[in-house]
Amino acid sequence: MNAPRQRLVTAERDAIAAQRALRANLQPWRQTLDAHRTAALLGGGFASGLALALLPIRWWSRAGALAFRLAAHTARMPLPFSIRSAGIGARRPSK
Repeated sequence: MNAPRQRLVTAERDAIAAQRALRANLQPWRQTLDAHRTAALLGGGFASGLALALLPIRWWSRAGALAFRLAAHTARMPLPFSIRSAGIGARRPSK
């Protein structure tokens, strides 16, 4: 009876440790982007415009069709709704 609960506690502990490690690894990137936010926005906009101008329309239509097909497939699945509900429930404070 305690084995599943112990596995859950261990998995939660591992997830928290992984999240902390990821946050520590991303901290230098975040500081750099925060310091140069305007340059990052302008560079991203320039790269997007360049991609729109240089890549063929057929590639963009296929990418859009794939994105909407995946979104429609996800919307029909019951699993994302339960995951979202669990996340919302986890964020609400208990009484």
